[in-house]
Amino acid sequence: CTPALHVTSRHSRIGSIPMEDPYRNIGAVPENVLERLAEALEARSESAAKCGMRTKVLKTAMKAVGSSGDIVVIDVGCGTGSVTQAVAAMPGVKKVYGFDASSYFLQKAREKVGESDQIEFHEALCTDLPVPDNTADLVIFMHVLTHIDPNDHLSSLKEARRVLRPGGHILLKDNDLPGWCLTNGPTDILNAPVDNFLSAWSENKYLCRQYPALLEQAGFVPDKLNVYCTVDDSEDSYGFQFVLMRSIKMYVNAGFCSEEMGELLKQEALQRIERKLFQCVLTYGVILGYKQSTGYRR
Repeated sequence: CTPALHVTSRHSRIGSIPMEDPYRNIGAVPENVLERLAEALEARSESAAKCGMRTKVLKTAMKAVGSSGDIVVIDVGCGTGSVTQAVAAMPGVKKVYGFDASSYFLQKAREKVGESDQIEFHEALCTDLPVPDNTADLVIFMHVLTHIDPNDHLSSLKEARRVLRPGGHILLKDNDLPGWCLTNGPTDILNAPVDNFLSAWSENKYLCRQYPALLEQAGFVPDKLNVYCTVDDSEDSYGFQFVLMRSIKMYVNAGFCSEEMGELLKQEALQRIERKLFQCVLTYGVILGYKQSTGYRR
């Protein structure tokens, strides 16, 4: 049988440092970690594309924007460029700007997607986009706000509103962590590493449910928040490799359990795959906001 797991606070130090979100200070992250993060970004993007969620979300946004044939889109926190590339392939899109704070991610994006008259990648913060006022028809934040300082949330949305043309839209998509479920009940031995990982990488797991209010505070007219769900159940899935297995690895590295216990947890996870007992339920919140042509009125 599997030995009992001794759980410690995620803020304690046991021969290591506490787990924390590397995206919060991406410029200080070593290249070997950036490489792994880039793999996770690609895996999440592939998962969203495979289940059709990304296409559905982007089509909804483009329908709201219209089909003028000269649509300009800004992809904030573009990472390795998967969303930028997908948007550029949509009908009516003339130009897509991909901005990210990581020069490493941008280099990966340029290698994968390339740059052209239609696509450009630039290093920038979401609070200071190098774009003139009233430039874009659509600004996209996919899995961005959850990784930045909460003090920058409102200023990031106001910056998006600045660069949007009157009548333009903003699209927010993020993890809806309260809906995530990877384990089999409150006494599951895998709960401890998963809970620590999710808590460490998000100061507010209910953040995306606050998006309607945040958009309104930033001067947008918010649409209804929608929640999308996917279920990962294979060994090569994003949920298994980059949520569960990464949770276990980070739990060990932070000193919350021994390496021996970590190996036992990994074996348990793999056995669940073999026995068809692994289902990773992942939920995502999506919302559109509208910049009124005559200015926002409460």
